[in-house]
Amino acid sequence: MKKAIDTLMIKVSSDVLWGENGQVQKPQINFQTIGEQITSLAIKKDNPILVTSGGIRAGMSRVGIENRPSKTAEMPELQRLACIGWLHLLSIWDEHIEERVIGGMLLTRRELVENQREKQEALKTIYTMLEHGDLPVINENDAVTHEEIAFGDNDLLAATLAVAIQESEMFGRVTGLVALSASPGGLCVDKNDPSSRVAVVHDIDLVRHLVDDDPAEISNGGMTSKLAAADLTTKAGIDMWLADGRQRDAISKAINGEIGTHFVAKPQDNVE
Repeated sequence: MKKAIDTLMIKVSSDVLWGENGQVQKPQINFQTIGEQITSLAIKKDNPILVTSGGIRAGMSRVGIENRPSKTAEMPELQRLACIGWLHLLSIWDEHIEERVIGGMLLTRRELVENQREKQEALKTIYTMLEHGDLPVINENDAVTHEEIAFGDNDLLAATLAVAIQESEMFGRVTGLVALSASPGGLCVDKNDPSSRVAVVHDIDLVRHLVDDDPAEISNGGMTSKLAAADLTTKAGIDMWLADGRQRDAISKAINGEIGTHFVAKPQDNVE
């Protein structure tokens, strides 16, 4: 029998990596600092899996477009940029992550939710990569997604993948999901005041009022989608941390409770 592999999911938002105009921040400081943290996790055998946003912005940077095309009127243009940007994004991560070979995987809801055979194939691939010491780098397949098969946001993709791994017999436990965003305080009582952060959340229903009830946020990677991701993971027994990915050592600081918000996993019934 193959050994169980414990995993730590790392999700990085587009705003952590890219400037407002779609140009990569110079000198790629956030790619570098997050890459160093992931390298450290790999050395410690924590088996990180990276879910990265930023493909479309990477495409914009690659072809020199400053204004993001409209989602409603120019979807083919967005899909073109996603195609171009994915290769560019992988090359940047490859440059800044040492110790591990990286491999890119594009997923949709079809592979993780709607089709059990494709779900198992995706999980087998991820497991085999980890077994060889590789780093899976995952993004939503924006080049082919449409409303029926899209997660619409990498927060929900990361959470869904974490739960799928947790439930799979191939893997060990998911030790957690760390969502790195450009939100200075994590979840805050006053979103304009990082010092008002909510450090620990045991019941998500008690903090929903702190998030603007805007359905559009789900597809834009806002706090609504992060709360939905936390709801999904914690119900499956997976801890989730939300923290400012622009800070140095954000992953370890989040897990240690120094920054951001910790959404505590719900106790799970042990079924023999």
